[in-house]
Amino acid sequence: MNTMAGTAWPKNIDGKVAKPSFVIGAGDITEWPTNAAMKGYDSLLNNRLKFPAYDILGNHDDGGLAFSPTMINWLKKKHGDLSYTFEKDSVVFIGLWSKFDPKGR
Repeated sequence: MNTMAGTAWPKNIDGKVAKPSFVIGAGDITEWPTNAAMKGYDSLLNNRLKFPAYDILGNHDDGGLAFSPTMINWLKKKHGDLSYTFEKDSVVFIGLWSKFDPKGR
């Protein structure tokens, strides 16, 4: 992601890739929500990615049948809640979390 800006689009599109304003993590950040997985992902975002990242959690991020609050607590600390909004260039984005129900209800 950091090196994409300035690279050429395919010839039929033409032009160059602009610097991303942000990235969105669309869930299933980890297969199992361990502290090591959370710290590894958080480290990538904070130490390597050169622009903001916004995340929502997927069904694997709360542990499913083996519930773990690790990623839930991380997301709340990072974004203030499990569902949240942010604004970029006068556009409001909505990150919605939907609790995983292992029984399919």
